[in-house]
Amino acid sequence: MARAKRTARKRPAPRKAASRRRKPARAARRAAPRSRSATKRTARKPARPAARRAKPLRPKLTPLPRKVLVGRISHYFTAIGVGVIELSAEIRKGDRISIEGATTNLQQRVESMQVDRKPVERAGPGQSVGILVKERVREGDLVFRA
Repeated sequence: MARAKRTARKRPAPRKAASRRRKPARAARRAAPRSRSATKRTARKPARPAARRAKPLRPKLTPLPRKVLVGRISHYFTAIGVGVIELSAEIRKGDRISIEGATTNLQQRVESMQVDRKPVERAGPGQSVGILVKERVREGDLVFRA
């Protein structure tokens, strides 16, 4: 006699998450009222002394260094670092000059000065003078005697 084949029993399908019963949420526990003696008290900080009254501001008048316009830069030779100045006032070797422009602000002493490739000690208005400068200067910068 042939035996009948047995099939495995079917397991029940798992329930969907939505159909599962949830446990009721626990009631939130109220915090017990604290007694005043249990709270830590911090010491009060000592009061700051009152600020002193500010003195009225008085501008200290310091005389500004008087600048005399000497001329303006007409050319700059980058290779040799020389600026050509069209003079409007007298300038001498050893004078302290200030060259000011949009991007230039330079103070220096006149150490080397030439007119037509000849060294000179002083030059007057109307002359073009070549002066050795420490930094790059630009055409149109103004030259002052400081």
